Amino acid sequence: MPIRVLRVLGISAKVPASEPLVIAIADDQLVKFSRRDGWTCDCHAEGDECPHVDAVADLLDDRVLGDAG
Repeated sequence: MPIRVLRVLGISAKVPASEPLVIAIADDQLVKFSRRDGWTCDCHAEGDECPHVDAVADLLDDRVLGDAG
């Protein structure tokens, strides 16, 4: 599955209101992570069955999301 990571801000990013944020494109589906919304994907798969979220999450080091993931 082709994955393009557009943006990653880890838990310790030096920006105001530092919160983990991930934005990627996996198989032409927009995949996002934010503390407020958790993982979301444009494919709208039911529950934990989204292969796009799993593929993007597997690329991340555990320290990116800290205890948020």
